[in-house]
Amino acid sequence: MLNFVVDGYFCNLPVRAMFEAPEDANYTMLLDQKAYLEELNKKLKVSLSNVQKKLDAAERVNAKLVSELADMQADVTTLQVHRDQLQSERDEKRKKHQKQIESALSDISTERETYQQSRKGLNEMFLQVQKQLETESKAREEAEKDAALQSSMRQECEVAMKLLEKDIHEKQDTIVALRKQLEDVKSLNLGIHQKLQGSESTRKSQEEKLRSLDEVVTRLSNQAEQLSASFTESEANHLSLEETLSSVSKQLAAAENKKSELETDLTIRKEWVEKLKADVQQERGNCAQLRAQLDEKTKLQQDHDELQEKYTELQSVCSEQETALVEMGDHLRQSRMQVSDLKQVTNTMKDYQWTDGRNITDCQQCNKPFSVARRKHHCRNCGGVYCYSCSDNTMPLPSSAKPVRVCDACQELLLKRYSVS
Repeated sequence: MLNFVVDGYFCNLPVRAMFEAPEDANYTMLLDQKAYLEELNKKLKVSLSNVQKKLDAAERVNAKLVSELADMQADVTTLQVHRDQLQSERDEKRKKHQKQIESALSDISTERETYQQSRKGLNEMFLQVQKQLETESKAREEAEKDAALQSSMRQECEVAMKLLEKDIHEKQDTIVALRKQLEDVKSLNLGIHQKLQGSESTRKSQEEKLRSLDEVVTRLSNQAEQLSASFTESEANHLSLEETLSSVSKQLAAAENKKSELETDLTIRKEWVEKLKADVQQERGNCAQLRAQLDEKTKLQQDHDELQEKYTELQSVCSEQETALVEMGDHLRQSRMQVSDLKQVTNTMKDYQWTDGRNITDCQQCNKPFSVARRKHHCRNCGGVYCYSCSDNTMPLPSSAKPVRVCDACQELLLKRYSVS
């Protein structure tokens, strides 16, 4: 087989057909190869101009990147100096804040212990006072109840005395009236006796009247005796009521004394409670001062956190700039590698030439002679003539998007170049 170009395409023809073809076919084939080479030269010139432009652009970009890299390095050095200053300031502030916090914590702990101890004592005192107040209030309520009962008993006794006095006066009035009636009856009896002595005829009637009058007198005497007995009983009741009133008045005086004593105790306890309230207010003021100190501590902690956040932000900015510098260095390396690859490609494309297969009888790699079984094949990269076993490879080239036949040496070079890129 022999490779040749027809209308810009590679074709494979058997050797016999080539030798059997006339001279016109060879001439047309040469013209076609010449046209293909001219087109290849034009494409290579265009690619060289593009590569040169890319090289110029890459050099400009490289110069810009170098200047930016220098600026970034200067910025990094300034940032590092600023970071070191911030770190030193942060360390100093942290030490100061730690000392202040430790002193404040120690003061707060001691004040808290004293406050807790004083609060425990005050709570115990307050509980005792509260219990005493409760007991005293209960005793006062009981005393007030007793006083109310005694006052009610006294009022009842006074009402009973008034009623007894009324009854006594009424009974005295009835006794006086009965006495008057007895005197009248006696006078009547005397008159009747005189009349009886004067007239016997009316004696019987007068005796009957006397009997009736005697019955009335007996009745009145019985009533008088009953009234005198009730009067003596009322006098005894009056004496007992006076005794009960004297005892009640004594009890009231004792209750009033107890009440005055309780009132004095209450006033003393109220003063003591007011003192305790003043102490509690002082402790609250101390608590407010401690809270203010804690607020200052929290503010210092917030300032410390803000400084730490700024430090972390600066660290992140430095790390980002370092990563950007590393990426820029990688881009520079890649651009340099691409430039070197492009230079190598241009140099190899200048060195490579399409060899005529008619004058070559052996493979350029294994040096085996070509025959009907071992045919000729052109490498699309270097243009050399090789056998099938030495050019049984396909690789993509810059001149063609599709993979084309390549010899083993060109395949190794292309694989190295692609692996480096």
